[in-house]
Amino acid sequence: MSETKKLLLTALPVTPEQKQALEALGYDIDICPDNQPVPADIAANAQVIVCFRLFGSNALSDFPKLRYVQSVATGVEALPLKELAKTDIRVGKGKNLYSIPMAEWTVCRLLEHYKKSRHFAALQREHKWEKASWVDYKSNLEELFGKKVGICGTGDIALALCRLLRGFEVSSIVGMNSDGRPVEGYDACFAPHQLCDMVKDCDIVVSLAPLTPQSEGMFDEKVISCMKQGAVLVSLSRGKLVNTAAVRRGLESGRLGALIADVLAEEPLKPDNPLWDMENVYLTPHNSFITDQRYVRLFELVYQNLKHYALTGKPRDEVDLSKGY
Repeated sequence: MSETKKLLLTALPVTPEQKQALEALGYDIDICPDNQPVPADIAANAQVIVCFRLFGSNALSDFPKLRYVQSVATGVEALPLKELAKTDIRVGKGKNLYSIPMAEWTVCRLLEHYKKSRHFAALQREHKWEKASWVDYKSNLEELFGKKVGICGTGDIALALCRLLRGFEVSSIVGMNSDGRPVEGYDACFAPHQLCDMVKDCDIVVSLAPLTPQSEGMFDEKVISCMKQGAVLVSLSRGKLVNTAAVRRGLESGRLGALIADVLAEEPLKPDNPLWDMENVYLTPHNSFITDQRYVRLFELVYQNLKHYALTGKPRDEVDLSKGY
């Protein structure tokens, strides 16, 4: 390994043992809050930074010796990507960091919708034993079995979701990526300009694409009008991919059967937003990834990436700054 590097941790809580493990890789460590200005003397010497939203409170120019930024998020739009692209600073992303919990969350919420969990929870609170009718098919539950799923994105979270959905024997899984290239785990893949073609036969559509200037607002009036009547839309990666007003109109018209959202363009959602009171809307406060294994995986990812950088001078999972992901 090369000479000791000054490492600034701002979004990674570490135990004394974990700090020692990082120091053993050749890092001299400072620890600061992620959402506050970094003291000038620390910023002036930082060569490597592990952060999330640090640059919301600090300018890139505050760190003249910076050579490597490691994000603790899969999406890196919180970083000053345009400024970084003009430098030789390398940027690493949190690849495969939240795949398992976010895939599990998606399946959980889909089953909650299809199995009418809210209805039966309400009956339990009222001490009512009200069985579905043998002849009233509207009261029947639905199955994931046989559903067609479209996933906008073919990254690590999407692939983890594919693996779980295959266990439920969905009929097919199609995906969208930047150029429509085939990806293992999908029955077919589409390019962004083919999004309407992709969603038209899908029972479930999951938004898992990265947020870029091209993808922002991709689920607009046009795309929603192309979706299968009664389809379920899942908003999971970045809220700004989804036009909230267009989705609300789709729900009101019946074009959309349900919205399942962990992320929204407006966060936190204002108390008077109509989505709160819609029976076919399932909201969580951007917490699908926050589980008991979060910091275990986070430290392991950061440790391995910092080890790789110490040995090679390059990130293990580098962001393509021209693409923004």
